[in-house]
Amino acid sequence: MKQIFGGAPPGRGGPAAGSPGTAGSPGGAPPAPTLDSSGARSDSLVLSWQWTAGPRDAQYELCWRPSQGNAAWQRERLVGPAFTAKVLRPLQPNTSYSVAVQLVPAGGVPRGAELVATTAPAIPQQLEVCDGTSSSISLRWRSVAGSNVRYAVYGSAALSFAKVYSGMDTYCEVSGLARGKEYGFRVCAMNAHGGASDFSPELLTRCDPSLGATGGSGGGSKRDVVPELLS
Repeated sequence: MKQIFGGAPPGRGGPAAGSPGTAGSPGGAPPAPTLDSSGARSDSLVLSWQWTAGPRDAQYELCWRPSQGNAAWQRERLVGPAFTAKVLRPLQPNTSYSVAVQLVPAGGVPRGAELVATTAPAIPQQLEVCDGTSSSISLRWRSVAGSNVRYAVYGSAALSFAKVYSGMDTYCEVSGLARGKEYGFRVCAMNAHGGASDFSPELLTRCDPSLGATGGSGGGSKRDVVPELLS
């Protein structure tokens, strides 16, 4: 987490970091607030901050913008107790944001903290069957935007809710199935920052060799069903 020392909110100038009056300086100024992010979703970030010496009527200014590029800072002025939180939305999926919170006590110098947090990927769309045999089902779905995205496919109760695929491909073959039996599948996307999308709507299908007539796309991954239960 980067500290914004003794200056105005991002983009408004102010003294340089480490200048007189910064947190922990000999001037005796109280420490800057801490800022944390948790619970990232595809369209939002959950933020919380705390300033132990902040007055109850303290005013905060929350600032955010994508980390990449030169977009203008968006701002929101808030009034609350020493500890407060905010769900920041709407945001773009799988995007890193610079977020800053400034505590502005009456007649004082704004102080704050900054972090970079990343939203979760979007929900994969158009999960469908693209091929099948008497003992396997092949699935595919549309890729989601962003880099370093991985996908996980889970089976339904018929597969003990096991994870049947994990990887970067947007295609997988699940084998070791029973002919004529109905199976359900859902897919989610994950990024390198630990964010995961919600699941796609469940796809219900039967293991049927006639599904092979629909064809499929190459470059996929085959996976025999060995239950990997959700922890």
